[in-house]
Amino acid sequence: MNKLALESLTEQKESPEYLQISWAAAMTLGLIPGQFYRNTKLSCINTLLTYPSGCHATCAYCGLQKARDMEYSKKNFIRVEWPTVKLDDIIERTKEVGHAERLCISQITHPRSIRDTKYVLKRVIEELGDQLFVSILMNATGQTYEDIEDYKKLGADTLTVALDAATPEIFDKLRGRPMNSPHRWDTYWEVLEWCGEVMGDGYAGCHLIVGLG
Repeated sequence: MNKLALESLTEQKESPEYLQISWAAAMTLGLIPGQFYRNTKLSCINTLLTYPSGCHATCAYCGLQKARDMEYSKKNFIRVEWPTVKLDDIIERTKEVGHAERLCISQITHPRSIRDTKYVLKRVIEELGDQLFVSILMNATGQTYEDIEDYKKLGADTLTVALDAATPEIFDKLRGRPMNSPHRWDTYWEVLEWCGEVMGDGYAGCHLIVGLG
């Protein structure tokens, strides 16, 4: 086995040097074969931070939760495979895609997630900031007001909070104490309010899953 092949096998594929990307984004960037219905064009490159130890939360509905009995690298975010790709390759291939309008950086619950998001954001803005809109989908747990300010200073166009559950009761049941998870409803709403203050009207938001609970 040559040195290059050996390095490929032993290399740790984790953020910030690597990100997972949606299957549709991988098709758009020419990383996997495929064809969109009626030649539809995907305008957003969705990415997700990734680590060997996985997400440290246990949200009941998420494909990445720790309770799922399988190797983390084989788990899927939303029941569809998300390939792991070098950040450098994502950047270079996105430059070549003429119809890409947005790149989203999504976080998981991990001690390095906030720091690595800033690194990825800085790289993406430096390389692609003039070409497309950059958004962050954040895990609110562990964020500080200064982190929110940093995202804006580094060039994020919008900040969104992965609230998912629409009521305190559903949030707690599926994402909180009963699941032995670190997430708290009040924390998520506080961070969402910070995003509104820092980013301004129209540039902050949240994700909600219709029908959850």
